[in-house]
Amino acid sequence: MLFRVVGISEGLGAQLDPSFKLFEFAAPYFQQFWLQHRSPKAIALRVGQTALDAAELGLTLPQHISRLIGQVERGELELNVNHEGLRDFAHRLQQMVNRLALALLLAATIVALGFMMIVYHPPFWDIYGGWLFGLGFLLALGLGAWMMWMIWRSGRG
Repeated sequence: MLFRVVGISEGLGAQLDPSFKLFEFAAPYFQQFWLQHRSPKAIALRVGQTALDAAELGLTLPQHISRLIGQVERGELELNVNHEGLRDFAHRLQQMVNRLALALLLAATIVALGFMMIVYHPPFWDIYGGWLFGLGFLLALGLGAWMMWMIWRSGRG
């Protein structure tokens, strides 16, 4: 981004004044900035201020920690964490888990019906077997359609 700004400035300056040289123009300002912010004197001032801050922290930190430990021991310290999107995320996660569980149950019901039709042949099978398994399959199909309708209606499908 900085190179783009420099390039645009160089091009605009050359269009307005062909003898304009951006780096020659900006050099005194850059030197002044460098001396103010990056000179050994400026760095020494920042190091000194940081050392004073660290010393003050070293003096006050034990008192703060002692007070904090006292509050913990007396049960006065309470930590409440309330993330902005956590409730919405938990609700969506619960919906996904419920839908997944329902889909697994429906799939297991359909597979179990298929296996039972192959393996299980009681005496009344010829009369009621087809109807019972057909009814079970229609029930599973209806639950699956209901689940798809609920997903479509919620707008998250």
